[in-house]
Amino acid sequence: MTKEELRVERQSRGMTQEQFGQFLADLLGRARAYSKSEVSVYETGQRPVPARIALALLEDRIGRS
Repeated sequence: MTKEELRVERQSRGMTQEQFGQFLADLLGRARAYSKSEVSVYETGQRPVPARIALALLEDRIGRS
């Protein structure tokens, strides 16, 4: 998943970076939310989007269709 795809995914859900960080944590069963700054580094390409996040979002999309 590219940084642009991640940003589009968040925006299509109408979420802020902070809300999306909580959503990702819930989706992955993570106790701590991803912070706004963590989401930002993925969206700006400072770090690649982790495969576990990309896969979880894909599975969530499939589950919603």
